[in-house]
Amino acid sequence: SLREQLGLEAADVVFDDMVTVDQILLRLATDSIEINDPQLAEYHYERELLDRELALERAEKRQFLDFVQVRYEGPHDDLLRERVQLRAGFVLPTSGNRNLKIEELRLEQEELAREQQVKGELLTRRIAARQQAILDGIRVYQTFMRIKDREIEQLKEVAQALAQRKGSDPDLLLKINEDTQQVRLEKLERLEEIYDDYLDYLALTGQLFDEPLRNYLAN
Repeated sequence: SLREQLGLEAADVVFDDMVTVDQILLRLATDSIEINDPQLAEYHYERELLDRELALERAEKRQFLDFVQVRYEGPHDDLLRERVQLRAGFVLPTSGNRNLKIEELRLEQEELAREQQVKGELLTRRIAARQQAILDGIRVYQTFMRIKDREIEQLKEVAQALAQRKGSDPDLLLKINEDTQQVRLEKLERLEEIYDDYLDYLALTGQLFDEPLRNYLAN
């Protein structure tokens, strides 16, 4: 069903070139990482918006007049002693209000920078924890492999001895074969956990999304 969905009816699925645990260990030991945090682009975008808004507020503060007054008085010899006074007062948000806005934007910049610093430190700790999880997982896997390989060899020896004996129970041979396959499955499950941690590590460091794209599960 999976072959049909992926258009692989005529293709062979081969896993012989899968990256080994030793290659993963070597990569972790030699990887000079420049963390490519996907959230960093969002931070720079938000910071640029704040910078532009702050620059605009400061420019407007310099350019606008706080108060404009125009006054006109008519001639004094007029019977009504015409006196017209036109006063236009523009209390613009360039004094207290504009200063407050500038201070708010500056505080937003500082808060944004602090948040990004916290996120960066958290990401660094997560990467270190993932690296350690991979190292611990590989050590356990290698010990597990040695134990299970001996177990498989013992099961094989028992199966061969039973096969050579006349009147041996075929159900017992099937049970030994079932146990052997179960041990192999357990080995693959442990290896899958290492691959999952490895891909998480590549994702956290941004390497999984670098271009050109590459298959990190192939050796």
